[in-house]
Amino acid sequence: MVIPRHGAREAKHADKVGVRMTERESAPAGGTENPEAATSPRGVSKAVSWGAFFTTYFPAFLLALGTGIVLPAIPAMAQSFDVSFGVASTVVTSFLIGNLAGTLPSGWMIDRFGRRMVIITGPLIAATASLAIVFAESFTQLVILRFVAGFAAQMWLMGRLAAISHGAAASERGRQVSWLYGMDSVGKLSGPLVGAFIATSWGLRGGFVVYAVLALIALIPTILYAEDTPRHARNETSATVRKLSRSLATAFDDMTRKLAERESELRTANRHLAALATSDGLSGLANRRGFDARLEAEWELAAELKRPIGLLMIDVDHFKLFNDRYGHLEGDHCLRGVGEVLLKISKDEADFGARYGGEEFVLLLPGASIEKATEIAEQLRRTVESLSFTNTQSPWGFVTVSVGIASMVPKDNDTSEKLVEAADAGLYDAKRRGRNTVVVHDAVVLSEAC
Repeated sequence: MVIPRHGAREAKHADKVGVRMTERESAPAGGTENPEAATSPRGVSKAVSWGAFFTTYFPAFLLALGTGIVLPAIPAMAQSFDVSFGVASTVVTSFLIGNLAGTLPSGWMIDRFGRRMVIITGPLIAATASLAIVFAESFTQLVILRFVAGFAAQMWLMGRLAAISHGAAASERGRQVSWLYGMDSVGKLSGPLVGAFIATSWGLRGGFVVYAVLALIALIPTILYAEDTPRHARNETSATVRKLSRSLATAFDDMTRKLAERESELRTANRHLAALATSDGLSGLANRRGFDARLEAEWELAAELKRPIGLLMIDVDHFKLFNDRYGHLEGDHCLRGVGEVLLKISKDEADFGARYGGEEFVLLLPGASIEKATEIAEQLRRTVESLSFTNTQSPWGFVTVSVGIASMVPKDNDTSEKLVEAADAGLYDAKRRGRNTVVVHDAVVLSEAC
């Protein structure tokens, strides 16, 4: 087939255009700051090219070297302001806090103004802060300026990472980041050795001058060669940051909700444990610990309101003989029955029954006078009789209880122990009189008359 001459020229031109389009499509999005960092014609990558070294790794080394140089002088310089060694160590911490504080703002500035501005501004601020430290007149100024220097160092690092992310080929980013941090580590390790010599030769503040000079030198390749973030890359980054922020906010909300649920569960469990710690599992009443806590609270309230507080001390008659005759299971059944009686006759919400220990029970009666407490005690005794728990070891042939009664209005020098002692004395008198009876001890009446 014969192609006309003008047709051949058009075909040749189309081939050239196609080659150019292919080259454009194969170029990494956003371009690269280091032309030599792109893939070579043979397909061999050059992550460690002279261009990458001059614009990224060498400045990283210089800034890290400056950071290390000032380290030996910082504690001594801080102590020159008449602060303790512990307080002086906060100067080092302030630089690290500046690093942390600079992370999110640097990302925002990269999205808003482009990475070139951030990469240039970071070393400029670091140099200015270091020079200002030379003329610092107080410990507070030193701490603030070191914080600013840490913030500025983080700005440069974040800008460089953004440059690698947008400018380097996908197959080179990991190695470029590794080299960046590697040179940063070499600088920080070398810096203290150089800094010790400078501090000895030029004084404590000489290292800060050197740091400022190194930061300005690190600016040169950035000013000459650094390209700005493409507009579409900024938009993509901003969208990614917004998406990540939403994800983090959602995750934080979920975590907060789960923590709240867990806290509620723990509170419920603690209340349950507290109830178990103050409850008697056999009778279903409070135990001695629960009674002591309730007694103190009601005693203080009675003293404040100047009202009486009553107490019944109850003992199951001949219970040891009952236990020996019928066994512990029947003994437990008997104690549960007495506990149920205490719950039944505690009509007032403030009344509080408890198992005091063994076969002894107590019933706290806030606001009850001697007459009222005696009426409730007699009702309790008759109700236990009506349970008809057989007890051949008792003169009555069934389970009975003896009750000691006390009631008093707390005086200024009185304690709750006085009420317990009075009720216990009444119980002792009830047993001495033959059991199955209720007794008000005489000492209580005398106490009320005083």
